[in-house]
Amino acid sequence: MKMCHMTTSKTSILKTIALALLLLAPELFAQPAVAPPKVGEIKVTLRSHGTGEPDITEAYVRNHIRIRPGDLFRAGMTNPDVHALMKTGRFHDVRVEASQVDGKLTLEFIAVVYPKVASVDLLLRRPDGTTLTAASLQIKEKDLLKKLTLRRGIRYSATQQQADEKALREHYEDKGYYRVSVSSEAERQGDGKLTGNVKYFITEGEQFQIENMAFEGNEGFDTDDLMDFVKARERRRWYNPISWFTNDGRIRPLELEADIERLETYYRNRGYLDAKVEVTHTADAVLASDAYQHHVKTLNKARSDLEVLETTLADEKDKGDAADEDRLDLLEDQVDDQEDVVEDAEDDLEDFLDDASYVNLTFKITEGRLYRVGTVDFEYYWQNARDGETTRLDAEPDGKAKPDFKPVSPKLTLMSLIRMREGEIYAPERLLRSGPKSDLRVIENHYGRKSHINARVRQVIRKPVTGTDKINLVFEIFEGNPFNLDLVQIEGNEKTKDFVIRRELAIASGERFDMGRVERSRRRIEGMRIFQSVRAFPRRGPDARQGANPGETLNDDLVVAVREKNTGNFMIGGGFSTDSGAFANVVMGQENFDIKRW
Repeated sequence: MKMCHMTTSKTSILKTIALALLLLAPELFAQPAVAPPKVGEIKVTLRSHGTGEPDITEAYVRNHIRIRPGDLFRAGMTNPDVHALMKTGRFHDVRVEASQVDGKLTLEFIAVVYPKVASVDLLLRRPDGTTLTAASLQIKEKDLLKKLTLRRGIRYSATQQQADEKALREHYEDKGYYRVSVSSEAERQGDGKLTGNVKYFITEGEQFQIENMAFEGNEGFDTDDLMDFVKARERRRWYNPISWFTNDGRIRPLELEADIERLETYYRNRGYLDAKVEVTHTADAVLASDAYQHHVKTLNKARSDLEVLETTLADEKDKGDAADEDRLDLLEDQVDDQEDVVEDAEDDLEDFLDDASYVNLTFKITEGRLYRVGTVDFEYYWQNARDGETTRLDAEPDGKAKPDFKPVSPKLTLMSLIRMREGEIYAPERLLRSGPKSDLRVIENHYGRKSHINARVRQVIRKPVTGTDKINLVFEIFEGNPFNLDLVQIEGNEKTKDFVIRRELAIASGERFDMGRVERSRRRIEGMRIFQSVRAFPRRGPDARQGANPGETLNDDLVVAVREKNTGNFMIGGGFSTDSGAFANVVMGQENFDIKRW
């Protein structure tokens, strides 16, 4: 028994020693922390992404670098400087290389500079992929160049190049050209560097006008009602003077997309949540027809042949005295003849489009089911200002109602305020705080008139009833706290005395913070007609904290912010009459003037 006891004691001692070593191991074997190196020298290396040397100075790059020699270097600290340089749009690439010699850290910023644009070319892309010069474009080259941000002498930017593509396309579509496409490329050398030449390739499409416009599938609304929500219109007609000013009847894809969105929004806000709208017209069929393709192919070939002849003639003229006069005369005659061929091809295409360019456009509407409001309920919540915890006030966690709970505004009162009641058409815009007829704002304004200025509708839960056209609604309400008005602060009145504004207030310090009376005060001040704008709002507003307990009265200040307008006027005039001869008059006026306080 004694030997067993000694063995147990030794084991306990060994365990204690092992535990102590384990706890001390990090301190015994840990290596001393290495201090981050200090930045020594900062170098800047500039390289060009095009021909020639970079034209940006080293000082420009250093002005965008915040790291300084002597700073402690940490991983990632150069990222903001690289981002700042790239954000200027002048660099194709910026990177930082770090090297450490004899404990000194050197940072080298290597910036690859974009070249300046040397030339900008606009080209007409034909269906076969070949191109023609800007002279063949239907819109004048000088008008198109005005839409570009990349011009000769401007520093190249890939972002601006993409923006220019969009600008050209939108300009064509605004002019009524359908099926326009624009692409571009920046020419590069064999090593991938930019030459400075930028080309835009334009496929123009054609101009189409709407001969007849119709709506299909609109069983819930009249065509006249829907016409108010679309901008597309039929072409101008001589017997309808109104059409001379409303629209030229062109098909504009961007405008049609906006029309579709407006119509779908119109339907959704009137209960048709599943409504879909699409546009059909015959312009695509015209462009795909054999007759159109034949006319376009003939015209493009005539233009291409003309360009070849004009180039040949120019080369022959460049020979000067060595030029063959007979050949020059022959080429000039051929150019004249080919110009006639081009004109004939253009006339043929124009004659074809005189009839084919008038198309029928139809808005096809799939209305879907009309949804209505099912049951409507209100739940009351509280958020503790100390810990931010949200608690439901009118029910237990298991959903059982609390019979002793008394809200500031009962459910029946709130129900009488809103329009989204049971059986009404479901209108999503009424559940948006920014909507023109928002039920959320109606509820919050109601609480504001009861001095609960931090009350708000937390959210509205929508619960579709499966298999029916009903959507149940639950309004989650934060009733907030009652507020008393502490101070009234006037802002923006540089000329007008404070008392002039204060005497129009329908509320005073120490009273309940009634937002209805605040609005009445704002209107009275606005009615003085000496201010451009008048705003009246709580200093903290809806973001004012809730009290530690429901019903706790808090204080807030009212801010009345005005913007004064010019209330003075000066007029001078004169005349002549046979009775009194010449006369003159001078009128000076000042509306914002109080002789008792002058």
